[in-house]
Amino acid sequence: MEPSRPVRPMRYGILSFALVICMLVGFEYKAIAERNSHELSANYVLGFPQPPKGWKEIPHGPQTLFLYRQADTRVLINGGINQMVAEANPTPELGTEQLADRLIEMTRRNMPGWAAEKMGEVTADGAKFRLVRRSQKLLTVITAFAVRGNTTILISLSGRDTHVSDVEKDMDQFRQFLSSVKLTRTDLSNL
Repeated sequence: MEPSRPVRPMRYGILSFALVICMLVGFEYKAIAERNSHELSANYVLGFPQPPKGWKEIPHGPQTLFLYRQADTRVLINGGINQMVAEANPTPELGTEQLADRLIEMTRRNMPGWAAEKMGEVTADGAKFRLVRRSQKLLTVITAFAVRGNTTILISLSGRDTHVSDVEKDMDQFRQFLSSVKLTRTDLSNL
């Protein structure tokens, strides 16, 4: 019996040490989760450049931030933003890639005669855009998605009828335009 007594305080010491380590890890995990939660629910302001050379701004509706038309081909660049002002992100599973995948899936399922495919990425200041091409005989739309926190940006390049083939000709300008976009974090909590 005597030899077991010195072992008990050692067991309690090891148990206490393990408990302290678990508490420290738990506090660190909570701090990281809280920082990530703030990033997931952040809002951003979209800064965008003037239209590319040869494009002009045209009137648009209230849900559109900008609408530019190529003078010769009538191809359009259309931009919009969607934001949720909340302390939490209601759809954290809908990031840039998931949104692009969902658009492709919905196009293939619900739009007979349309093709849909990913076209690569474009990096901008504060965002990475995923490009998705959807097309059919008389219309081509290339949409660039970027999701950051509670802010979703959609910028598209589109051409219809006899100008469908002109969309490909304007892709370099579109990519350059996207790379000039800037997302800046903002505080919308006082709204």
